[in-house]
Amino acid sequence: MTNAFVIFLIIAGLATALPVASAADSVPSLPITAQSNASPRVFQATTFVREGRGAVKPQGGRMGANGDILIGWNDKGHWLEWEVDIAATGHYKFGFRYAAGRAWNVYRDLTIDGKSPGPDFEKIVFVPTGGWAKDTNDWSNIVVPDRQGNPALVTLTQGKHTIRMNNLGGGSGDGAFNIDTIAVAPENYDVQTMGRVDARNRALAAPALPLANLVYTDVSPEQRFALQSIQASFPDLAYADKSPLQKLDLYLPASTKNTAPLVIWIHGGGFDIGDKRSMPRRSFGPAPTPTGRSGPYQIQVPDVAALTAKGYAVVSLNYRLGAPPAAAAPLALQDAKAAVRFLRANADKYHLDAKQFAVWGNSAGGYIAAMLGVTGGQVTALDDPSLGNAAVSSEVQAVVVWYGALEGLDSLADGMYNIRGHASTAKNLPPFLIANGDKDSLVSPYQALRLHEALSKAGARSTLVIVPGAGHEDPAFMMTQMLPTFAYLDKVFGR
Repeated sequence: MTNAFVIFLIIAGLATALPVASAADSVPSLPITAQSNASPRVFQATTFVREGRGAVKPQGGRMGANGDILIGWNDKGHWLEWEVDIAATGHYKFGFRYAAGRAWNVYRDLTIDGKSPGPDFEKIVFVPTGGWAKDTNDWSNIVVPDRQGNPALVTLTQGKHTIRMNNLGGGSGDGAFNIDTIAVAPENYDVQTMGRVDARNRALAAPALPLANLVYTDVSPEQRFALQSIQASFPDLAYADKSPLQKLDLYLPASTKNTAPLVIWIHGGGFDIGDKRSMPRRSFGPAPTPTGRSGPYQIQVPDVAALTAKGYAVVSLNYRLGAPPAAAAPLALQDAKAAVRFLRANADKYHLDAKQFAVWGNSAGGYIAAMLGVTGGQVTALDDPSLGNAAVSSEVQAVVVWYGALEGLDSLADGMYNIRGHASTAKNLPPFLIANGDKDSLVSPYQALRLHEALSKAGARSTLVIVPGAGHEDPAFMMTQMLPTFAYLDKVFGR
């Protein structure tokens, strides 16, 4: 497959395509400026390429981090180097996301391609943040300032540059701090996105899981987005027999002249709540205002009536639920794979095209859809043969992930539930469409980006969409992403 992909910005319901050359070029920086060809480069500090006079250690699972962080950068004289590819010549500033639990300032210097860019970079001050990334509030974002307190600007030419930072020690002891993310951003980039940590930055850095106790709500008949009423052609089909939840609803198009491509919808709900009957609801009024990271939310669903009118068959899937997610997710994955096998085994009976199966999910359902995409072409420990149709493939041919690039299960069972890990070893990968809000406090756009980059690196055709201003389960998805998703499915299936 070719690494062809596009990032879309959705503004006021209109899609603007920004073609990019490689996965490394796509960064969900907020906002992405349109005034210049220069684009920000935001990368994890763990991507350093060289170090000397010491040894840092990557560590995951720190509260509020965008990904794995570096610890152990304590000793004076210990240096690290990164390589960054600049897309266009321009003036750039440097930002850092860090946590420092010492009671004193710590210092670093910075050189570019072996030279100091100026006196402002000869002693960068990192003030204490109050902790060692044990709480989201321990993190701070700074921009290297000039002598007047404005962002210090460096002229960088197009191409690859080497950045070196050297530990200059601390005011009253060592120079220890944790570092998460580094930004090299153009002059017209909104500095507030890299300034002192605010609520927006904290939301972007919030951990992905647990996703327990989410609350979804049906709202008043005041319609913002109306779905046509539609009844399932085959309701409550049992695809396995170990739980009453192992059922699906199948909606068929009016015409059965040709076999129909199939879209399998997988609901979200933190692996603990949710139901297949949420998909064909008729009225969607104003969404509730979330009171915290766990909601309440107005669930976002596909327009099943529109899909069947286009000739697609549609499934709404139930699966086993429970808490905590670490215990419930494996059962949910087994159920989803069993459902795909059941549908393929019965494709002739229901007039389905067994070679054109798409999965589409939101939140936890998006995670399940992504896992189906990266594991469907081979039998894994996630396949439970006792659920039936063991000899039938659970492979899918297209994947849609709405705010579901979860990473909170990555470290469990030696990486068995790590989407990106499976992508790197998959024999075949279908096309992916990933959509995420830039204000999502449960699944940050950086998680969506990391999944997109891993898929692209593995050879998949991946498209990443960042929806400005959108949070988790945001009505912006049904308002702006429905038709682009239909177009994606049509293109994948040649319709």
